[in-house]
Amino acid sequence: MSEHPIFAPSYYADFHCIADKCRHSCCIGWEIDIDEESYVRYQHVPGKIGEKLRHVISGSYGTASGEDDDASFVETPHLELQGENERCPFLTDRNLCELILTLGEDSLCQICRDHPRFRNFIGDREEIGPGLCCEEAARLILSQTEPFRLLEMTDFSRETASEIDPASRDFLLFRSRLFDIIADRSLPFKDRIGIMFEVIGLPYSPIGLSHWSALLADLERLDPSWDEEIALLSGNTGIDYSEALDTIVSENLLSYFLFRHLAPALDDGLYGPRIVLSILLTVLLCALGESHRLKEGELTFETQVELARMLSSEIEYSDENITRLLEEIERLYF
Repeated sequence: MSEHPIFAPSYYADFHCIADKCRHSCCIGWEIDIDEESYVRYQHVPGKIGEKLRHVISGSYGTASGEDDDASFVETPHLELQGENERCPFLTDRNLCELILTLGEDSLCQICRDHPRFRNFIGDREEIGPGLCCEEAARLILSQTEPFRLLEMTDFSRETASEIDPASRDFLLFRSRLFDIIADRSLPFKDRIGIMFEVIGLPYSPIGLSHWSALLADLERLDPSWDEEIALLSGNTGIDYSEALDTIVSENLLSYFLFRHLAPALDDGLYGPRIVLSILLTVLLCALGESHRLKEGELTFETQVELARMLSSEIEYSDENITRLLEEIERLYF
């Protein structure tokens, strides 16, 4: 029995990794950090797989100062399975995990067990959800037809759990109000956004694309193909994206972004900027989708999924980029 409650979106249990069927493997192009518990365990794995494990780990734990304690899997071009495109050394030529195939899922380090899941903590309450940077998670999130809701995922000891603190309780009530606004399908979506602006004391006006597309071009990049999307958006800054915004996909996106990005405001106090950030990311994806519709004559669901995956990878998974956007939002709106 868990010692604290764990909540997740209602669709969370439907998320499953599609492994070798994924077009954008999370085992390619990302630095894979190894937690200390897994690092210690890997030192004692026997046989050839153990030898390989220890050969491809960079860094260590247990240094005298403790300041340089970290470890990760590194590129090892001389290994047969290590390609030139930053593949994990345990990703086979069939895009399956050699560790899982050999030792089972329990052999994975923490980041590999978790990804693409993210966690936020609100008092003694844990919240977990699948991240949009995963194409299968993006399909799941964008395809929801019911309003966003959270479910308690595990039993926990209510006798030992402390009562929720006032700040956390107020936050949950405030966020619940925002989710209710997003889910009010009696209103056009732009009106729901307008009400959210009013809630944080800001006058509402449609988000202009010229400024934000220019800022996107100045942010840190992960994938060069993101440049093409930024260029497409920059060439269509005058488009009317209001109709594209008025869809269930937009509702799903805004609910997801708010769920993921508002909770850290309990620590940094950036409630307003984080709400505007959630709206901004939703608008940018809708505008990108409309740009593709103009360019290609249609906007397929898979294109929407890919755009969401790319934006999430480029922005959500870069602390530097999120910070830059929040700073600019503060400058412009607050």
